[in-house]
Amino acid sequence: MQLESDDALTLIALGILAFALANVSHEALGHGLAALAGRRRALGSENPETLGSAADLVLVYVSEGKFAQSEALARETVELNQKERPDDWQRFRAETLLGASLAGQKKYAEAEPLLVEGYQGMLARKERIDVPDWDHVDRARQWLVQVYVDWGKPEKAAEWRKK
Repeated sequence: MQLESDDALTLIALGILAFALANVSHEALGHGLAALAGRRRALGSENPETLGSAADLVLVYVSEGKFAQSEALARETVELNQKERPDDWQRFRAETLLGASLAGQKKYAEAEPLLVEGYQGMLARKERIDVPDWDHVDRARQWLVQVYVDWGKPEKAAEWRKK
């Protein structure tokens, strides 16, 4: 099924659908790409809704193990979030997504500071995060644990498991 429209509600629905399908279906990628393209056309690349769609698409790539594909979009998302909303929790979510993209490529030294800063930034702003989105904080901590396991740093992994 292909939905193509610049209608705001359709684009919201596509973004939500992509996010919901990220862990259960390869259809998420097509819906995520459509949502991001539509929001870029309708709202521009720097709009918060567009940035949210970009972050959701990065999560889809990461969930599907497409780390090289996710890296470029993740870098763009981090850059735009730092510029447009430097103190918003979404900026820190974008950093964790870039960290996960790099970790999936075994670039642990580059991934670690992004994951740590992203996790701590979201945690410090948790009261501003809607409850359904708290899973982003937990996911960032899990990615950190996995980085330390994969990197051969079991003591650091154990430290982060306790947080």
